[in-house]
Amino acid sequence: MQWNDGVTSAVRTDLGVTGDINVTAEFAINSYSLFYLAGENGSISGDTPQTVEHGQDGTEVTAVPDEGYHFLQWNDGVTTAARIDPGVTNDINVTAQFAIDEWEVAFTVTLDGTPVENALIQIDGTGEELLTDNTGLASTSLPNGSYLYDVVFESQLMVDDAVFNVSDNNVTEIIALEATSVGTGKTSTFTLWPNPVTEKIWIRGNMQIEKIDVFDTTGNLVCTINKPGESVNVSHLTSGLYLFRITNTDGDILVKHIIKK
Repeated sequence: MQWNDGVTSAVRTDLGVTGDINVTAEFAINSYSLFYLAGENGSISGDTPQTVEHGQDGTEVTAVPDEGYHFLQWNDGVTTAARIDPGVTNDINVTAQFAIDEWEVAFTVTLDGTPVENALIQIDGTGEELLTDNTGLASTSLPNGSYLYDVVFESQLMVDDAVFNVSDNNVTEIIALEATSVGTGKTSTFTLWPNPVTEKIWIRGNMQIEKIDVFDTTGNLVCTINKPGESVNVSHLTSGLYLFRITNTDGDILVKHIIKK
């Protein structure tokens, strides 16, 4: 730390000595700083930062995830949310990492009761495209939310904009196709994009649309959009699931489910 006569360098040479010198070197134990930080979607319970002397233990801290998230690990590889760093010999600066909770979503596809292999399941807004195996099964993991999906089999759209919800539990979707529908399925002549949507939804295809009736999940008519152009502004809608009933100029009606963020 220093000499007791005030010299602060550990190495000293006393020059031009004119008297006796009797000095004592003074030492202090090293101390270290322990910083425990939380990444996105979590917090830290316990004291941070901490100051610990050489060889001593830190006190316990715990990484606490926000609702809907879980603890992954500390960025130094420690995998327990609660930690005590023992016998500290250097500074510590670590960050807790968190991830969103996900739940298993399993699809079962059958054709007249027989498992269907290679049915394509497309989940809107996630980039997920699943193929069923020889038992008719396909699965993935998704966080809480409402999702739309299509099922394509033998190059035909067999299920269009079906809905499932994930809410703190695993989900099983049972999709039963009928043999009479194979070979007569019709591919949609237009697309509403993006879905989910925040502000503006684009209409792509060759269908001439007369009007779009927008319904909420309780069946109430929210609004009617007459003769829409190539896009529709939906920023006024509150977040949730909506049914778009689309009528073309020939009087045909198609239905699409839309998720408004």
